[in-house]
Amino acid sequence: MRQRIGDHSIICSEIHKNFNTPENIFLVIILLSIVFYCTKYIKLEELVESNRLNLTIHELMTIQMYVSKILATRIIKQIVPSAIESTYKLNELL
Repeated sequence: MRQRIGDHSIICSEIHKNFNTPENIFLVIILLSIVFYCTKYIKLEELVESNRLNLTIHELMTIQMYVSKILATRIIKQIVPSAIESTYKLNELL
């Protein structure tokens, strides 16, 4: 960017970080998959045994909570739309 102030020119460049790299998109797809599968098996367990909370389901709930917190971060939220859009071209990301 160039600005003229009186007789002087000021040149500066703005730094923009692009987090939509193939590696980050792939990471977000993996995180979304983890949440999806945790939710799926937690709901399945609720259908099978609603009165008992076994250790595996408790661990899945803990994993789901931690991964959801990661997905809620500002940078990751910016990547989620690209990750969802890119799920059909996983071979290119790999």
